[in-house]
Amino acid sequence: MKLYTGYFARHGNHPRAVSIARSQPMAFDIPEILELAPARTLLADYKSGRIGWDDYAIRYRVRLGLLVAGHVEELLQDGMVLICWESPMSTATATCWRTGCESAAMR
Repeated sequence: MKLYTGYFARHGNHPRAVSIARSQPMAFDIPEILELAPARTLLADYKSGRIGWDDYAIRYRVRLGLLVAGHVEELLQDGMVLICWESPMSTATATCWRTGCESAAMR
């Protein structure tokens, strides 16, 4: 299965876009897969500086790991563009937590 990642400002109008964010800009009305969105507490901890990027990514992947095996794959379809708010370049490591969804789909 091939998945892509993007962010609202650049890819939100893509025909295969699906939001895996807790919310989306008012200008967008695209399908959502909230099961793949980070927990509100995880987002709050990261945004407040209580945890760093590495801890955020680990905790997000743990969340994905708690989903029923195969459930992530059922939610995703080949060619989807997984969308959230942040540009991948906005993180300190120039990586993106959305890639955790790709990894979870491949297990």
